[in-house]
Amino acid sequence: LAEARPTAVWDIGANTGEFSRIASAHNIPVVSMDSDPGAVELNYRQVTANRESWLFPIVADLTNPSAALGWENREVSALSARGPTDVVLALALVHHLAISKNLALDALAEALGRLGRALIIEFVPQNDPKARRLVATRNHDFPDYTETNFESAFGRVFEIVRSDAIEGVERRLYLMVKRQRP
Repeated sequence: LAEARPTAVWDIGANTGEFSRIASAHNIPVVSMDSDPGAVELNYRQVTANRESWLFPIVADLTNPSAALGWENREVSALSARGPTDVVLALALVHHLAISKNLALDALAEALGRLGRALIIEFVPQNDPKARRLVATRNHDFPDYTETNFESAFGRVFEIVRSDAIEGVERRLYLMVKRQRP
């Protein structure tokens, strides 16, 4: 976050907002999104209990985002029309979308590229216990879900600025900046 220097952050798949709070603690407005209403409720309760004025928890599902609503679809903007934001956090998210929702890495990179100018994203490999649990619920393998293919797909949309191993696990954390298209 310090390297990206955002003025606003969207934390997609934020769960109860643990990582959203890192940004909001620096007086950066953070929209903390998750599709699990229970997790968002816990996040909201912590926001109100601690009077956290920089953190805004909402229920949102990237795979089924809210549409524009109201008279002539102008009262409430669609989720995608509310951005782009400076930085998108996508931590412990891509494996859920690629495996559980069967979304291609190219499509994920394009979608996240429309949401923000920079991306802090975690890659969770298939041999990770959480990813193995997801694969076990599916009827097929995911041979294209590899770190090499992840870097290739996201590298077409973003410049990979940093890639750091996460201590104690085989996951990697990336900082990426959206490429300027001609």
